[in-house]
Amino acid sequence: MKISGANLIALQTGRMLRQTSARIRSNLHSLAGVSQPFNRQNGFMAKLKTQIADAAQRVKTANVATGFLYSTDVALQKQEEVLARMRDLAVSANNAALGSSERESIRLELNSLLAEVNQIAKESSFNQKRLLDGSSERMEWALSAIENSIYEMPNSLQKDLFKLNSGTGLFNEGSSLGLAALDNPTIKNVDLNNDGREDILATDGTNVIWSLNLGDGRFQQAGSRSGGSGSSTDVGDFNGDGNLDLIVSDTFTSVYLGNGDGSFSTTAITASLQRATSGDLDGDGKDELIGINAADSTQVKAFTLNANTFQATGATLQITAPFTFAGSIYAKDFDGDGDKDILFTTTGSGATPSYLAKNDGQGIFGALIESASVSYHFGQFDFADVNKDGFLDLVFNDPSSSARVGFGSASGVFNVQGFDVQGNNQTSRFADINRDGNIDIVSIVESYVSGYDVKILFGNGQGNFQLGATSTNFSDAPTLSGAGFALADFDGDQVIDIAFGTSSTSAKLYKGRAREETRLSDFQLSDAEETNRAIEVIDNALSKVLSSRAQVAIKLSEIETRTNYLIQKQEALGDAVNLTQEDQSLKIAELIADQIRQNAQIAVLTQANIQAQIVMKLLQSL
Repeated sequence: MKISGANLIALQTGRMLRQTSARIRSNLHSLAGVSQPFNRQNGFMAKLKTQIADAAQRVKTANVATGFLYSTDVALQKQEEVLARMRDLAVSANNAALGSSERESIRLELNSLLAEVNQIAKESSFNQKRLLDGSSERMEWALSAIENSIYEMPNSLQKDLFKLNSGTGLFNEGSSLGLAALDNPTIKNVDLNNDGREDILATDGTNVIWSLNLGDGRFQQAGSRSGGSGSSTDVGDFNGDGNLDLIVSDTFTSVYLGNGDGSFSTTAITASLQRATSGDLDGDGKDELIGINAADSTQVKAFTLNANTFQATGATLQITAPFTFAGSIYAKDFDGDGDKDILFTTTGSGATPSYLAKNDGQGIFGALIESASVSYHFGQFDFADVNKDGFLDLVFNDPSSSARVGFGSASGVFNVQGFDVQGNNQTSRFADINRDGNIDIVSIVESYVSGYDVKILFGNGQGNFQLGATSTNFSDAPTLSGAGFALADFDGDQVIDIAFGTSSTSAKLYKGRAREETRLSDFQLSDAEETNRAIEVIDNALSKVLSSRAQVAIKLSEIETRTNYLIQKQEALGDAVNLTQEDQSLKIAELIADQIRQNAQIAVLTQANIQAQIVMKLLQSL
C-alpha cells in the first residue's frame, strides 16, 4: 500500500508539474512577444506614446484656438453694445420735435461712438494677432491629421462695417449656378442648410435639383430628385423640427424630410396631391401640405404630417365648372389677421379668375372670394406690401407689355393695375433694388428689338412705379414656357442679384451692380430721410457683427467637439499603455508563482521517487 500511495502521489504531482510547466512556457512566450516591441524604438509602445504626444499637442492647439475665438467674441460683443447705443440715438433723432441743437448733440455722440467701434477693431488682439481689422483673412489650426480647421476672420473697421451698397438695377454678365443641365427651369431661392445664405432650388418639370451657396456667389450642386412629367417643387417644415423639408410633386406628391444641412431623407412620405405647397394653417408650428386633389382637379386639399404619414385635415376648397385648378396655390396672410389664407388660380374656357379663401386661424376656410382680373398666365406670382397699407399685393405678367399688380384689400379682392415695361413681359418679381425702403418690380422682357432685357420699375411706396434701369440683351433669358427666376443677395454685397434658368440647358447668376457706397459719416441727421438712412446703416453694421458672432459660435462648437474627441483619444491611448504594462506585470507575477509551484512540485516528486527507490532496494535485497 505504501508503494501504491507513493506512486499515486508521484503521478498526481507529475501531472500538476506538466501543467505548471506549460503555463510557464506560455507566459514566457507572451512576455517575449510583448517586451520585444516595447523596447523597440519604432515599435508598438513607441507608436502609442507618439500618438499620445500628438493628441496632447493638438489639444494645446485647440485651447489656443478657443482662446483666440473667445477673445474675438468679446471684442465683437463690445462692438455690438456700442452699435446698440448708436441705434438708440439714431432712432431718437428721428423725431420732428427735436431742435437743431439737440440733433447736433446726437450727431456728435454718434460720431464719438463711431470712433469707439473703430478703436475696438484696431486694438483687439490675441497673442499679438489682430482680430477684427482685416489684416488677416483666415486662421488655420491643425486639429486633425486630415485637414486644418479654418476660420474666416471678420473685418469690423469703420470703412467696412459702416458701408451700405445699393443696387442700380443693372446686372453683370452671368456665371454658372452649379446646376446640372435643366431645360428652362423654374428657380427659387431658399436657405436649405440654415447658414443664412440663399440657396437655389430648381426644377425643369422633370427633375428637381438644388445647389448650396458657398458665400461669394458660387454654388455647388448638393442633390437631386427625379419626378414625373410636370414636376413642381417647394419646401416646408412638416414635422416642426426647424429644418426645411423638400416637396416634389407630379401625379402625386413626395416629401423628403430635411436634415438641416442641405441634405434630405432618401425615403419619401407621399400624399395624393399635385402642385403642392406648404403653410401653417392651424398655427401649431408645423406646416400643412396643400395641393390639388390628385383624384379631382376641382379641389384643393390640405394634409398634416402625423407619425410620418400625411392625413387629410378636412380643409377642402371646391370650385365648379368650367374651371379647374391651374396649379398656382399660395398660402399667405392676405387679409392681415395673422393666419395663412389660400389663394389659387384657375384655368378653363374664357376668363380664368383667381380665388381667395380666408382662414379663421384654425384651418377652417370661408366662402371663396373671386378676383376676376387676377388671371393665371405663365410665370409665378410674387407678393409684397408695395403700398404699405398692411395688405399683401401681388405681381404677375401680362404676355403683352405690362407688369400687372394686384393691390390687396381687407375684402380679399385684388384690384389690378398694369405698368408698362415696353416689351413682351415674360415674368415679374418684387424686390427693393435701390434700398430706398420701397418695393420695385423686376421684369424679364422680350425686347422689341432683339433678345431679352431685365427691366426695373422703381416704386415710390404708394403703389406707383416708374420704368427705370434696363440691362439689355439677355440672350439666354427664360421664355414664357419656363419663366421662374429668383431675386436675392446671393454674394453678400447687399445688392440684389438675379438667377434664372435658360433655354440653353444651363442656369446662371447675374450679379447686381452697386452704386457708390454710403457711409455713416456722410449723414448729418438734418432730416427724416438722412436719419432713416443712418438707422439703416447702423442696422446693417449690427447685422454684420451679429453674423460674425454667429460664425464664432459655430467655430467654437466645432473646436469644442474636436477637443473633447482629442482628450478622449489621449485618455484611451494612455489606458492602452497602462493596460499593456499591467498585463505584463500580471504575467510576470503569474510566472513567479508558477515557478514556485514548479519547484515545490519537483521537490514533492523527487521525495516520492526517493521513497519508491528505497522500497525497491529493500525488495531487491530480500
